[in-house]
Amino acid sequence: MAQILTIENLSFTYPNRESDALNNVNLSVEEGEFILLTGPSGCGKTTLLRQMKKSLIPYGKKSGQVNYRGREITELDDRTAASAIGYVFQDPENQIVTNKVWHELAFGLESLGYKRQDMERRIGEVANYFGISQWIDRETSDLSGGEKQILNLAAIIAMEPDVILLDEPTSQLDPIAAGHFIDALSRIHEELGLTIILSEHRIEEVYGMADCVVRMDHGAIIGAAGPREMAWECTIDCLDYPAATRIWAGLDRDRSYEKPPITVGEGRRYLQHMKPHQMQGRCADGATVLRELGREVMDGSDLHFRYDKTSPEVLKGCHVGVGLGSIRSIVGGNGSGKSTLLRVLAGVLVPDGGKYMCFGERVRSIRDIRRGRDGLVLLPQDPKALFHGITVEEELREMLETPKNEEEEHVVKRQVEEMLERLGLSRLTTAHPYDLSGGEAQRLALGKLLILEPQVLLLDEPTKGLDPENRRMLGRLLRSLVDQGKGVLMVTHDLDFAANYSDQVSMLFDGRLSEPESPRDFFLENRFYTTPAARMSHGSDFQGVTVDEVVGGVS
Repeated sequence: MAQILTIENLSFTYPNRESDALNNVNLSVEEGEFILLTGPSGCGKTTLLRQMKKSLIPYGKKSGQVNYRGREITELDDRTAASAIGYVFQDPENQIVTNKVWHELAFGLESLGYKRQDMERRIGEVANYFGISQWIDRETSDLSGGEKQILNLAAIIAMEPDVILLDEPTSQLDPIAAGHFIDALSRIHEELGLTIILSEHRIEEVYGMADCVVRMDHGAIIGAAGPREMAWECTIDCLDYPAATRIWAGLDRDRSYEKPPITVGEGRRYLQHMKPHQMQGRCADGATVLRELGREVMDGSDLHFRYDKTSPEVLKGCHVGVGLGSIRSIVGGNGSGKSTLLRVLAGVLVPDGGKYMCFGERVRSIRDIRRGRDGLVLLPQDPKALFHGITVEEELREMLETPKNEEEEHVVKRQVEEMLERLGLSRLTTAHPYDLSGGEAQRLALGKLLILEPQVLLLDEPTKGLDPENRRMLGRLLRSLVDQGKGVLMVTHDLDFAANYSDQVSMLFDGRLSEPESPRDFFLENRFYTTPAARMSHGSDFQGVTVDEVVGGVS
């Protein structure tokens, strides 16, 4: 098979950074190959992807080459660079440039100079292929996050690329929408034979689709192999492998099974094939008791909200409580109102009806809500909304009082250093916040809030952009905070994170919030809105909603 992309001795350093973002990267990609890029946040995945797209190459010091069909990327003519290599961003909002679906599909074709007749035929073909013809006259602003990402993919396919680069395209999608997007990606790979290079932390659905898994760390490629071959190295603590592989690694440590499972279906067959006496783990009992909230400090009852008088209600009588000493997670689809509910509780939005008590006081206006130290804080979906400084250190210092003397300066400096260490950002002290990876920016934004020592944290998609190890670090951090008597209410699409670290889980649907349940009860009752471990273990002797529950605590 011919090589379509070759990367030779590629190194890259961002301005004002001492360490390389990429360090002597070499990679050959064959035509029609599906490459999965994995590795921790900040390891260089996004930087590497951008080096393959002429218009997105970042400014900095570069050495080595990136070639497309034997030609250096920077030497491609603009038409070839725009059409032959497509790019899907992490945030669907950052890619859409027009106000109508049909115009978004036409935008790239117009830029390439297609005749109107050819554009109409191409748009019709692509719209029917992706099943979005019924959207064609809709406003792009009215689409859900999942619909916007499908539209972005369709607009790229309309230009008939040879290569598609995708930078964590499902990180902001709910599990159902993410599944639909991955299904579309699999279909175009199989039916059109396109070359796909995908960077992704949510690897459950994509790991088995890949021809090659490429692991990166500290700007370098540290391994590349087929997914099945790579899976033999897995242990239960290897968080960047599918749940099926980690369960196999935990239960079958002598490797008696013929091959490591890498998909949910293979995981189900594995658990049903193996008998309890063959397992080296033990079946976990799994508590089903709902952990009670501590002292309730925020209580919203019969909350209603709409954005304007002519728009439909987003919240239709929500009842929600936030108690100290516990983590409550709210899940639900894109556009279901989860972020709206958090913003109402934070006082950013004023409800149209209902009663809201916050720290013992009736909330009638935004001024009635106690924020910051000993109050509440809100982590928004876009962490950059909290950034104002020009270095990471400045972002944290601005949250603290300006020191008046040398002793106070010493205290402030120690607080900042401890928070940077706590969040794994010590090496980025002088970096500009906008130069951080998505996961690094998320951790910095969380650090800005934690340094205030609030009582209650309202978190909007806190694991967005985080690699598996940093998700575990965040989960342990949140557990330590609730052990200190803090309260956490988070909305999340990360069902596995909610199952592992929550005390209570509810679903928001049609503007109403379900009664809280224990994670085990909630996810075992669901078949679609549930964890990979729950789907695999359903009906087996090793039933559980997390890998550790299924394996039974083997480590």
